[in-house]
Amino acid sequence: MKNVIFALLTIVLLVGCVTGHLVQVSDTQTLGPKIIALDAPRVPWAIEIKNHLRAKGFKVLRWSTKNRVIEQTESDNVEQFNKFEAKYVLVIEGSAPYDWAKRWAGKCIDGCYNFTHISADLVNTITNKTIFNVSGSGYSEKCHPISGSIFSDIANAVNDAWD
Repeated sequence: MKNVIFALLTIVLLVGCVTGHLVQVSDTQTLGPKIIALDAPRVPWAIEIKNHLRAKGFKVLRWSTKNRVIEQTESDNVEQFNKFEAKYVLVIEGSAPYDWAKRWAGKCIDGCYNFTHISADLVNTITNKTIFNVSGSGYSEKCHPISGSIFSDIANAVNDAWD
């Protein structure tokens, strides 16, 4: 009986961990420097993703463009466009409580988050095509003993797009 209870508890703990499910949308290899813009909500867990990307050697920007270019193409025609510093944008959507009381009640004490959902798309801003999507739900890293790996999964998928 104890073995059955232990097995059920182990399964429950493992199911609660968030890992990223990767869907490769495009086979196009990313080229160029490791510069990426992060289109994410201004929440504490987005900083975790940014830190994981920086640890992989990425320069992480808040916006993909910061310069507005105006060119005269003909004597009576002027074109305006944004000059991109980052060719790729990581678009992140997710929901996880980040106030201490809700995180503690959800058994997240050491800086982890319990995601109802999280999704990350790597988008090429030139072609406007999605390269991949990583999605998941459950507990993030640092939530012992039921830690997931979603932040690492997202950073590894981005890094693998350059390798």
